[in-house]
Amino acid sequence: MKKNKVCIIGLGYVGLTLSLHLAKKGVEVFGFDSNPDIINNLSKCKTHIFEKNIEKYLKTAVKKKKFILSHKIPNNCDTYIVTVGTPLKYDKKLKKFNSNLDDVKDISFKLSKIIKKNTLIIFRSTLPIGTCRNIIVKIFEENKLKVEKDYFLSFAPERTIEGNAIKELQNLPQIVAGFGKKSLKKVTIFFNNISNHVVQVKNLEAAEMVKLLNNSFRDLSFAFSNQIAMICKEYGLNTNDIINSANKGYPRNQIPLASPGVGGPCLTKDPYILDESVINSDNKSKSIFTISRDINNKIVYNLIDNIKKLLGNSIKKKILLCGISFKGFPETKDYRGSVTLKFYEVLKKNKNYQIYLHDPLFTNKEIVRLLN
Repeated sequence: MKKNKVCIIGLGYVGLTLSLHLAKKGVEVFGFDSNPDIINNLSKCKTHIFEKNIEKYLKTAVKKKKFILSHKIPNNCDTYIVTVGTPLKYDKKLKKFNSNLDDVKDISFKLSKIIKKNTLIIFRSTLPIGTCRNIIVKIFEENKLKVEKDYFLSFAPERTIEGNAIKELQNLPQIVAGFGKKSLKKVTIFFNNISNHVVQVKNLEAAEMVKLLNNSFRDLSFAFSNQIAMICKEYGLNTNDIINSANKGYPRNQIPLASPGVGGPCLTKDPYILDESVINSDNKSKSIFTISRDINNKIVYNLIDNIKKLLGNSIKKKILLCGISFKGFPETKDYRGSVTLKFYEVLKKNKNYQIYLHDPLFTNKEIVRLLN
């Protein structure tokens, strides 16, 4: 394993934490990102993400030359792990969100031009079901490369929690799948060397589904509680008291408490990507996944309406919003999809409100920069 040269493509949260975990294991890691600022800063041991002890891991890996930053994808690696993002795009014709696979396709094309024979390629980006087999394989075929003969293709979804990813990479079960038996064997060996437990699934589509399943289920469970909260409001009931009563000593379900919405880069996106795979004959009916998204988006504005009713408009009010990141535990400075920022954007439009933001992880300068 130590002789295996690994290239991580995409050094966002997923790619960087994986790179440092591999480096800790003694693997020689080459890191590439299309953003030159990220490469330059990481080379100087300056990280753009918040994670416990991450700067210590970064400095050690760079100093020992186990993490080598590159402005181009190296052509001499044995394994390439793709962690580029798959953002959403809105289809005006279908009136729904779909995944944008431009970066995945671009990286696949570039890899098909440079990899050596018998290279293992592992995709870790969130993908719609069928992407590996129906899109990625075909891109390699266009450049005369045959899977299981010239290269090996695997999918191993990332499922770590922000703020504790490096620890979870060791302890969390790693889901792996391969195009064929050889690919599956290679990816299993790879993850067996860096994690405590590997779970093999039957094919690429199953692994693609697992990633979407975990996050979509969580979003749906939160939507259940938030819908209950909106019902309780109409009857003057205390939502959390009722949920706690329902959960107490009852072993068959643990209903989450209601929340001010759901944020972050995964739970707000993956249900839409899973929805792409729903077979819908009329193409109009909503799936349970998009319904959950609607509910978790609606609860934000429902709570804002409550605030406006409670405060009124006659006298200027001061409002303090605590917590900028999309979640508080484990700690993170990731504000993608932050519900707090939604509250801020809507409430600041009312001239009678003076809005303040606070988060112990952010300096005042960072908050000002974030809002401008």
